[in-house]
Amino acid sequence: MVTALDAAFPETARYTEPHGGLYVWLELDSRVKTGANSRVFRRALDAGVLYVPGEMCFCADTSRRIPQNCMRLSFGAQTIGQIRKGVALLGEQLRCNET
Repeated sequence: MVTALDAAFPETARYTEPHGGLYVWLELDSRVKTGANSRVFRRALDAGVLYVPGEMCFCADTSRRIPQNCMRLSFGAQTIGQIRKGVALLGEQLRCNET
């Protein structure tokens, strides 16, 4: 997945390379909204790609803002081909969001 992310996502995207587990945590430019009501999320769903909006991975905490530009990407149940295709499609939706 991280190889596909490097190829398909903008250089400003940051992720934590997993050393186990089932997910990659991805942070985009702060101007890119990834929540369930965002354009990126709707376009991803329309393209057949589902991710967990990062805002859903935080509990309410008055001492900090919940990030709106993150996503959790699962690689645990998909084939390598599905991962490559999904990441490429998601990257396309992010490029569409820039215009």
